[in-house]
Amino acid sequence: MRSQISLVAAILVTLIAPARAGEPVVGEEVTVVEGAAVASPRAVFAGGSYLVIWQDGWPGANATADIVGVRLAPKTLAPAGEPFKICAADEAQFAPAIAAAGDVALVAWQDFRNGKDLDIRAVRVDAKTGKLLGEEIEVAVKAGNQARPAVAASGEGFLVVWQEARGGGTYGISGARVSKDGKVLDAKPVSYAESGANPVASASGGKYLVAWAQKKRRLSTSAALVDAATGKLEKVLGGKNGINGPCGNGIAIAHDGAGNFMTVAGRESFPNPWGWPGPGAVLLSRVNAGGATPEANLDYAYRLNNVCGRKVPNVVDTATWGKADKWHAGAPGGFKGTRDGLWPNGWPGVAYDGKGAYLFVWVKGKIAPDRLNLTNLNIWLRGMDAKSLAVKVADRKVAAADGVDETRPVLVAGPVGEILLLYERLEPGAARRVAARAIGLAGGE
Repeated sequence: MRSQISLVAAILVTLIAPARAGEPVVGEEVTVVEGAAVASPRAVFAGGSYLVIWQDGWPGANATADIVGVRLAPKTLAPAGEPFKICAADEAQFAPAIAAAGDVALVAWQDFRNGKDLDIRAVRVDAKTGKLLGEEIEVAVKAGNQARPAVAASGEGFLVVWQEARGGGTYGISGARVSKDGKVLDAKPVSYAESGANPVASASGGKYLVAWAQKKRRLSTSAALVDAATGKLEKVLGGKNGINGPCGNGIAIAHDGAGNFMTVAGRESFPNPWGWPGPGAVLLSRVNAGGATPEANLDYAYRLNNVCGRKVPNVVDTATWGKADKWHAGAPGGFKGTRDGLWPNGWPGVAYDGKGAYLFVWVKGKIAPDRLNLTNLNIWLRGMDAKSLAVKVADRKVAAADGVDETRPVLVAGPVGEILLLYERLEPGAARRVAARAIGLAGGE
């Protein structure tokens, strides 16, 4: 591993696209780390800096994947010390997750050190110094796979959730609380869903929101409220299609600190010459304090025509066929392309701006000539009012180098007036990079 943080690029905060008055200012790209197999960046703001973690190394056969971290200063994103190993056990440690309760961060990951199946392990980190606190924590170590962890933090400590093998090739969603001093408080994990995958979690107003991908008519987003003090399931949310019927890929969550949550997810859809299997899209779904889910029962119509026509209020982005406001797949002559020649590829992220709006990022690419693939993946940003869903920041590219794929973005709420954007940067003939940009918010300190 070789740290490639550029101090010059970090200090020079410039715009990659002109911003209108009052819109966020997107800083210059900073390389956090580069290497043959760096991936899955995550971060939290705690102890006065961003604690950024990632998977470093190959997670497959003859695995070398470890979990590594570094602290970055806000605004400049300059490193506060050298990168440090969080876990470097035998075999693979990958798919890291992080949250912070005060100055103590909990980093969890899926671990293959036994060479047979995946377990969930974690460790506490002092966010002010980057030093590990205590021994590793065995959150879920038993026969069968426990994978894809997510972590949330409240005043009560932490909640770790994961997907767990349930037999017959199916997975369900389980979780356990971890105290601030590193004790697993639930000897028997709590089951939040009998089927589901790729969970995420967040905490606000004395509740955890746990969301996961659920296979129903389409891959959708399901969610549940969990009591932060006990870890017990309080309420499964939404209707028969969960809280977001058409989208369940790459789910992300943010909150406003007052008990309200915002989730966002994409559709696993790619263009093809005849328009099947439908449009790419990124849709939001709110969970208000008390568990109300305003978008749970929206009518998305045949072939998601209401999504393509933006006739439902929760569309962040969607592919729209030609001049039509509907998706007439299978039309004579085949798929001609979209209105702008672009295709939303999902991987959304979301963060609250502290002033009544959410920022969303997602990936979209150009439709290739074969109408089967995407090229030149870029990261786009939009801001929307938390209550009305009115657009506050118009769609704009925030990472868009020519001939480079920028993908899998993550947004992290930082100090007042700032949000961190993390993403993977893939350039032909060059090492993979974990990159970052500081997004300055209008009116911030």
